[in-house]
Amino acid sequence: MTKFDETFRKEVNQVAPYIQGETEDEVRRRYHLDRVVKLGSNENPYGPYYHARQAIRRSVEDINRYPEDDFIETKRVIADQFGLKPENVGLGSGAGNIIETIAKMLLNAGDEVLLTKQSYRLYREVSKLMGAKVIEIPLTPGFQFDLSAFKERLTDRTKLIWICNPNNPTATVTDPNRLAAFIADLPDNVWVVVDEAYADFSDPEQLPDLLQFINHKRVIVLRTFSKFYGLAGAA
Repeated sequence: MTKFDETFRKEVNQVAPYIQGETEDEVRRRYHLDRVVKLGSNENPYGPYYHARQAIRRSVEDINRYPEDDFIETKRVIADQFGLKPENVGLGSGAGNIIETIAKMLLNAGDEVLLTKQSYRLYREVSKLMGAKVIEIPLTPGFQFDLSAFKERLTDRTKLIWICNPNNPTATVTDPNRLAAFIADLPDNVWVVVDEAYADFSDPEQLPDLLQFINHKRVIVLRTFSKFYGLAGAA
């Protein structure tokens, strides 16, 4: 790990850089290839779809202007789709941007964070960067989140729990009833982030109804336009 300037925050030296999947051009240059099939970042090879392309073309006419900060209409459309109020919807430049923002807003030095060892690595690194104590809990032999082990590791210093469902990279889905019960039993001072970046590829009946918790539990549900909707480069 690279040693950074001592004037940086001390947590910087405890964080491994997040390295995203290489681009097709990078792979072609490295291996002197003419054609590459890129799978490493789980991008949708078929998007963006027709209506998205049309909207992108129209938006080029206004590309010289800063966009509105609140994205009022986009929030309204998303809220209507999921039966929420617009104030329940937040937007960012990719799920990674939202994950970083959540860590910056919620975590203080010494807070405890629970996450599974075999999951999206960005949760761990942004939590460590904010000075939190990261507690990693292995998946079960069947590659499931061990929610019982998570519950056993709760303390009065637990501030945030990261859950990826379906999980990246194992693609396993947590039982909806067990996950809902786990969230319902959490102390009121604990936040839980459920990253559903791959939810659109799952059977809806396999996913819990997390929106039931929005108004009375500290629950954040993440979705993305990058995967199913084929807009990974539009963030």
